[in-house]
Amino acid sequence: MIRTHPIALLLLSWLPAACAPHPHRPTIHLSLVSTTRIPGGTAGLAGPPMLSPTLPGGRRIAWTEGSANAVVLDSTGAVRGPLVAIGAIRSVLVGAGDTVVVISDGKIALHDRDLRPIRSFEAPPGVIGSAAELGNGWFALAPAAAAKGSPVLLVDRTGREVGSLRSLDSGLVTVRAVEAGAQSTIWTAQLFGKLEFDRFDTTGRAVELIPLRRDWFPPRLAIDASPPAARVVGFWHGDADRFWLVGAVPHAESGLGLAPAEAIGAPADSSGVDGVIEVTDPVETTVIASTRFDGGFDQVVEPGLVSRVRRGADGGWLVDLYRVDLH
Repeated sequence: MIRTHPIALLLLSWLPAACAPHPHRPTIHLSLVSTTRIPGGTAGLAGPPMLSPTLPGGRRIAWTEGSANAVVLDSTGAVRGPLVAIGAIRSVLVGAGDTVVVISDGKIALHDRDLRPIRSFEAPPGVIGSAAELGNGWFALAPAAAAKGSPVLLVDRTGREVGSLRSLDSGLVTVRAVEAGAQSTIWTAQLFGKLEFDRFDTTGRAVELIPLRRDWFPPRLAIDASPPAARVVGFWHGDADRFWLVGAVPHAESGLGLAPAEAIGAPADSSGVDGVIEVTDPVETTVIASTRFDGGFDQVVEPGLVSRVRRGADGGWLVDLYRVDLH
């Protein structure tokens, strides 16, 4: 009979656990794609720029929120000239057939792929805070201010109201952002007060309400006049049914259930907030990955691309574009 030394038995029992694969926890990674320089003042934009998604030919449109002043950028980011807009620009979308959709207060203008005007039509009155084109060609228009009886509206390509998106949450009405999702779904996110999302089908019928519980987003009343503790900057519905969220939290808050902020690139002008990027499983509402970054993000330009705006030494604007990946 062969006897095994007790120490050898201990080592053998430890070996399978030591050799077992450790679960990989994904991490969120940012990579700088480009830095776009936009003049300020009369030659460019008077206020911080917003950027459109990539347009046909690799171009973009840059504008200041609530201003009719806009410029066209080529595929290298160089300014190629002004864009003539109808009213204060609120959103720019890439529409069906490579059309470029410029949404202003009370107007929706369609341009061809070379940014030549095709036609425009009246939009429902009111200031638009977020917009999306849906798979059936309709537009979803979210109001910029919270008000009773002001849901996200659905309009067709003539501006005729064809429906609305009403949250399953019967609580106070707050400001929401809207995005088109996979399989022709429509998503809205509440920007302040509560962290929750609604999913709608192509007809605008509410399908699901998804509330999220996060330490960094403490619930608040929508009518609270004090600055919000946290807010949603933007979101997108990505591959594998993953839900990507970009938020903002006060820079001075060290806890909030988040790790210390990671530094990225040059500091942003708005140093009062940090940026949070989180990937969520919308079925289980569990966090797949979450990272806090030093300095906030100004915009979700398109799915997987976020921006930060800085003042340049010449008084103009620098827009840093970052690609967001999950490693």
